[in-house]
Amino acid sequence: MSKNDLEILKEFINDKEAQEKFNAIKNSVMDFNIFEITGLGNQEIKHSNTLAWLFGDNEHGLKYQILERFLKFTLENGNNTSKRYENLEKYLKIQEKNIRIFRESYNIDLLLIDENNKLVITIENKVEADEGEEQLLKYRKFIDDKYKDFERIYIFLTKDGHSPKDESEQSQWLTATYKMIGESIKYALKDNNPPQKANIILSSYVDLLKRRNIVSNEKLQNLCEQIWDKYEKELQILINYKKTKIDKLYDFIINTLKSNDTPLYTKYSIKTKSTENMYKFIYNKTPEVAREDDEYAINLGIEKYDNYIWFGYYSDTDCNDNEKLKSLYKMIFPNQKFQRTKTIEKFNIANLKENDLESKFKNTSKIILAKIKEFDDRTEKALKELQGQKT
Repeated sequence: MSKNDLEILKEFINDKEAQEKFNAIKNSVMDFNIFEITGLGNQEIKHSNTLAWLFGDNEHGLKYQILERFLKFTLENGNNTSKRYENLEKYLKIQEKNIRIFRESYNIDLLLIDENNKLVITIENKVEADEGEEQLLKYRKFIDDKYKDFERIYIFLTKDGHSPKDESEQSQWLTATYKMIGESIKYALKDNNPPQKANIILSSYVDLLKRRNIVSNEKLQNLCEQIWDKYEKELQILINYKKTKIDKLYDFIINTLKSNDTPLYTKYSIKTKSTENMYKFIYNKTPEVAREDDEYAINLGIEKYDNYIWFGYYSDTDCNDNEKLKSLYKMIFPNQKFQRTKTIEKFNIANLKENDLESKFKNTSKIILAKIKEFDDRTEKALKELQGQKT
């Protein structure tokens, strides 16, 4: 980091306005979110399970208030000119409702049935992916046939409220957004005082929708834009020096190797317990001296790339140029032709959450240490046999 960069960052850290904006960003999401802890994220199945609980007459004590508000938002958003949707408006005015909610019934995400009032609502939930080919048509035809004596409502729920890809189904399905879900929960919380546990769950879900950008957080977006406009240079310095998940994993692996007496002895080469013996057998030199003379054996290596960490075998010397190396390679890898490089594994952790990194780091290091031991055992065994043949 240059002196100039250091001075810029010091001023940035002490900038009162910047700190106030960062505090506002920090306060825009909850410190504790039960849904983040349980790994809900963008998983459609888990969102559908949560929606089934929110919409039903459950422990939250809000009866059908969240569902009713959501249906009102949906009507306001969609095509409410047909008789089908006029009947939904009438249904919402009915005081006595008795709704059963089914998950994955006939593969449908959410099926809401009110037997007493002869109404069925089909909700297809898409957090990320689009619908499959003729998926909505298949569901609608099935429901139309099975519940022909019921009023039938079809809702296509997505992050942004886009219409179904199937043009023939666009007039059949009301479109809805997760913003409507969030607003429906807020309305219910504002007008009621649910039990504390239910309040935590409801508030956490609204918070999750914002932090996962399933629902836009306009206040947070404005704050971020203000900070970028005024402090772009300072933020760019921080980004340039920020450690990525791959950086952290690589550092963890290298420290683990050092603590297990298998450090790197070049930028990429791991010095295993068999390295010294291997170089001594082939060149009668230490690895360091041999490499200075451009003489190489079979090395275990590790290399960091932008999106993954490569771990495998490599040799900068062709086996055909050295009989001892060729014999050793054949005994260590009896069923394969000589390869300059051979990948054991590529480690990619881009999609992991911060909470899962530590266990992944440990598991990755465990795999690498096990492969090193396996390589050492095979190499030492091969060296003993070759040295025995020589004597």
